[in-house]
Amino acid sequence: VLGNGSESVLMLAIRALCSGEDEFLTSEGGFVIIYNWARINNVRCVAMPMAKDYSFDLEAIKSRINRNTKIIYLANVNNPTGTMITKAEIEDFMQHVPDHILVVMDEAYFEYSEAMSEDFPNSLEMDYPNMLTLRTFSKAYGIAGVRLGFAVGDERIINAMMKAKLTFEPTALAQAAGMGALDDTGSVSYTHLRA
Repeated sequence: VLGNGSESVLMLAIRALCSGEDEFLTSEGGFVIIYNWARINNVRCVAMPMAKDYSFDLEAIKSRINRNTKIIYLANVNNPTGTMITKAEIEDFMQHVPDHILVVMDEAYFEYSEAMSEDFPNSLEMDYPNMLTLRTFSKAYGIAGVRLGFAVGDERIINAMMKAKLTFEPTALAQAAGMGALDDTGSVSYTHLRA
């Protein structure tokens, strides 16, 4: 599903999937707008303290899962702290998350993160039907002002989101810019970024 940036797609997921007593579970110290999106949609936002190294404390988040938890938001890498969650940590975490809870992996900086560490996980390669991956054209593709982001996930999740999506979002211009960016493969090169 496409939207006006990945943050818009996150708001769409909250709007489409949460109601009543549902809770949005995440960490303190993340991208500031995520907390607002939960509140704007009248969803209780529970933000657990960060670990000492300013990473998402996955153990603390796991311990806070309850019957009201509907969405868990993880940023990899996290903005603004720059901390990373490894593939092994994600896999362990997912073993403790009930299937009815959606785990949103925000990978807005994926292209840079993958280039800086060969150990950086790609959630699109993980086979979890309750995982939604967010990506954006704003960073590595350099078209932030055009506003184009997307989410990839299980068909049932995407279908639910499409029912709540604004009809004309994103614009035709943004979609054309995204198609052009995908064709411009020379501008996004990982090898020159690796140390």
